[in-house]
Amino acid sequence: MGSTFLGDIASGALRGDVISYASVASNGAGAAIRAIGVGNWRAPQNITIVDAWMEHTGADGGAQNSASYRRLTLIDAGSAGAGTTVLGTLNLTSSQASNTTRAFTMVDRNSVSKGNIVAFSHATVGGAHSDGTVLVAGQIHYTYRPI
Repeated sequence: MGSTFLGDIASGALRGDVISYASVASNGAGAAIRAIGVGNWRAPQNITIVDAWMEHTGADGGAQNSASYRRLTLIDAGSAGAGTTVLGTLNLTSSQASNTTRAFTMVDRNSVSKGNIVAFSHATVGGAHSDGTVLVAGQIHYTYRPI
């Protein structure tokens, strides 16, 4: 007898996922990280994203600042992968050592409907400079629970 992906998990239990990404050069074009296409992740049932955080696995993050930086955004991309509902953000406005973590700021309402795609994106905020808008290779982690 089979079971569903979350069928045997108590309603209060947490599950998690990890997304790896490559470095992006200073002022590189903003883009989706794991959206529609290979490697997408659809909510197996109605869920709440509990928290999200990122970890640089490449060289240390450069001398980023509050005028020019990368913003990472956690998105409910809807069932077609084109949605833009923001669930959390992380502004990379200060340097960060490799293999350390930094938390996303989550919105108050961070639920995702069954079948919707959970995605991340990155974009430059402000102008480009030699360090601040580089996105160092790393991983994004998040946890969720059924609702």
